[in-house]
Amino acid sequence: MNYDGAFDTGTGSTGLRVVVRNGQSLLVGGDGAKVIANCPEVVKALTVKLGVELVVKRKYGKIILVSDSKIVCQEHSV
Repeated sequence: MNYDGAFDTGTGSTGLRVVVRNGQSLLVGGDGAKVIANCPEVVKALTVKLGVELVVKRKYGKIILVSDSKIVCQEHSV
């Protein structure tokens, strides 16, 4: 699951996007939303939540989270 969120500090506008691909890298699902948030970290968290809810709803099973977020990658890498 690849996810990304955008946050405009000037306007407070946000955008959440999630893409889910299978083991052969074929697109199997996706979602997007606009939310109210006050910082980029909240936007990232809400984007992960949106993606996980999609995965659970569609019963995709095990997933790998892919992010370019330095905050998420540093704090949650294993």
